[in-house]
Amino acid sequence: MKNDNLQNDDSRIDPSSVFFKAWIALCLIYPLTILVSIAATNLILVPIVIGAIVFRREFTDASLKTFSVLVLAYLVWSLIAVMLSPYDHHWSSWVEERSVFLAILPGLVIGSDIKRVIRSFRYVSVYLFIIAIYATLQYWSGINWVDGKALHISQNHFRAQGLQNNALTFAGMIALSMPLTVAVWRQNSIVSGLAILSGAFSGLASMSRAIMLGFIGGGSLITLLGTNRFRIFGALLVVLMLVLPRTLFVSRMGEKDETRLYIYKSTVEIIKHHALTGVGENNWRPAFAKYGLEYDHKNWPPTHAHSDILTCTVENGLIGTLIFLALWGYIMSAILKSLLRSKELRRDILAGIFTSLAMILFAGLFQNFQTDAENALLLWFVVGMGMRLAINTDMIKGDQ
Repeated sequence: MKNDNLQNDDSRIDPSSVFFKAWIALCLIYPLTILVSIAATNLILVPIVIGAIVFRREFTDASLKTFSVLVLAYLVWSLIAVMLSPYDHHWSSWVEERSVFLAILPGLVIGSDIKRVIRSFRYVSVYLFIIAIYATLQYWSGINWVDGKALHISQNHFRAQGLQNNALTFAGMIALSMPLTVAVWRQNSIVSGLAILSGAFSGLASMSRAIMLGFIGGGSLITLLGTNRFRIFGALLVVLMLVLPRTLFVSRMGEKDETRLYIYKSTVEIIKHHALTGVGENNWRPAFAKYGLEYDHKNWPPTHAHSDILTCTVENGLIGTLIFLALWGYIMSAILKSLLRSKELRRDILAGIFTSLAMILFAGLFQNFQTDAENALLLWFVVGMGMRLAINTDMIKGDQ
């Protein structure tokens, strides 16, 4: 592969331009902004997209062609599924749901320079430390001081949701941000340890079973893929997730959830009747009303499939699901290949990205994370950043 030394990017664009600096600054604060407020994120995405058009040479590369084609194929097919839907044609819902892919743009920009990755996620570390304290207080008090509402209770404890609207959104965003934050602070054992501890406390306070399991798997991945220094923090995460649920927090792993089984069975019935092209965007309710199983439960009928892969299959059919799997297979394999050929800091940052995405993909087997706007806007930012780093398999100057 041609050596794409990203340090030479600025030769094509005047780095002293006020507009260029402002655009880079917006991209740098993007992950912190989405963690704090989706409304603010929507505001800064507009100038980011405009800047991406003006300064497109900053991050475009021929090596991104396959990735771009797969993203475009998924967008086009999901639009076709809306057009062919036997139910309502929710064009506005399609635009709203697929607009999250715009988050790839600031990710590509930040991923073009490893120093930007470090700077951006060091901002995030401040959020992680503060939100861990806030989430733990929510877990014990049951109050969300942002809106004054009482939190959902489970096993005599409250499900923390941080600054988000629900606990699952909060848990997913912690899973996406924590491994990479630890990676950029790998040289500072105290800060990295605090980041791991903050992520573990926040994840456990949210009481999301999928994320709890994901953290154990994520810690194992870090231990397997990272450098010797990073492996220590991966092992620490595994230990924390095994010890804390038995001490300061409760574990929901032993809970039975027969409702979920009925949801999945009903989803399979919908897929059987709309196998190839699906039911289109935002048509779960009418499809479930027609094909869903009878079940006596206070939360029945459900509002979604409780699984990213099943939601994709219901909405876009088997064809859309194959494209979806091809896209994610390409993303994960590209990042993993680059990771295995990298060293030191770059390897650990790629390991952090790979772990973040792997945890969300795993958790997405049992919940909807990719259709959640906040999670999706952070997820595709991380994807863009990972893909931009992955296209260069050589060491970037300054990695050490």
